[in-house]
Amino acid sequence: MIAMSTDRPLSHRVLSAVLVAALIAATPAGVVAQPAPPSPPPAAAPQPASLAEELTGKAKSDYEIGKILFADGDNAGAKLKFESAFAASKDPRLLWNIAACEKNLRNYTKVLDLLDRYLAAGDEKLTEEARARAIELKKMVRALVAELTVVVDQPGAKVSIDGEELGTSPLSGALRVNQGSRAVRVKKPGFAVWQQTVKLDGGETKSVEVKLVKESARGRLRVTAGQGQKIVLDGRAVGSGEWEGYLEPGSHSLHVSAAGMKPFRSDFLLEPKESKVTRVTLEAIPNDSGGSLTPWLLGGAALLVGLGVGGYFLLKKDDEKKVPEAQGTLGQVYLSF
Repeated sequence: MIAMSTDRPLSHRVLSAVLVAALIAATPAGVVAQPAPPSPPPAAAPQPASLAEELTGKAKSDYEIGKILFADGDNAGAKLKFESAFAASKDPRLLWNIAACEKNLRNYTKVLDLLDRYLAAGDEKLTEEARARAIELKKMVRALVAELTVVVDQPGAKVSIDGEELGTSPLSGALRVNQGSRAVRVKKPGFAVWQQTVKLDGGETKSVEVKLVKESARGRLRVTAGQGQKIVLDGRAVGSGEWEGYLEPGSHSLHVSAAGMKPFRSDFLLEPKESKVTRVTLEAIPNDSGGSLTPWLLGGAALLVGLGVGGYFLLKKDDEKKVPEAQGTLGQVYLSF
């Protein structure tokens, strides 16, 4: 049996010798080459100071009061204090506290807005754990919020939902709206107010189109007079007793009359969209058969006296005509009707 030699080929032995010689040459005399030590682990990032530690002055005071109110269930009061603390300090972590209050108040659209601001402005003050918690909460709240697109055919109209103004047409995009029945209102000067109740489910996307109708500037007038009394407006008979209707703004005249009554006349100014109510009471013309001596009765008495005197003189003899004549003649008697 032929035994196989275990010696390495000459070429391998030569190469090894060369590598060992090169390593010895590169090492300083008397120094043995050692492997490089492992790199130390990176230092942990320093944790930001807490709100209680970092806030000062009024911001700290409002923050501490807000925490007490929040623990007591007064979310509206706590929200006001946290907002005041944020205004004084601009610390984005307070936005999380405000969002917690809005969540308890069921204002889910505001919760989303606050979380967006919280994540955008957090910078180094937010830990990774805090960011992850905010992102998870956003996912939960989105299921309670719908998106409503309001398209208005007129620019410059104010759009409000549940009494809160959210923008002016044309809106830049969809509005975040809490789920449920929402009152949408669109208003612009010179146009009638548009209002509609829209029912929305959480996570739903819906669109409404609004067509505004121009509003008339006409005013409204109501005239109340006596039964059967004729009502004339601007020279045109419009009814009797009572009339109500619309008139263009500006100057107008009103005339009310009836038999045996002193007529009523008045000029008035009606402002755009103004409503006026006018009550007219006519006065009766004095009764001809009354007990007092009216002017025409006095005139009649003077006429009778004049006729009597004249007759008397006509019947007298010529020698009696020297008696002075009575003062006054028929031509001086004035009858008043």
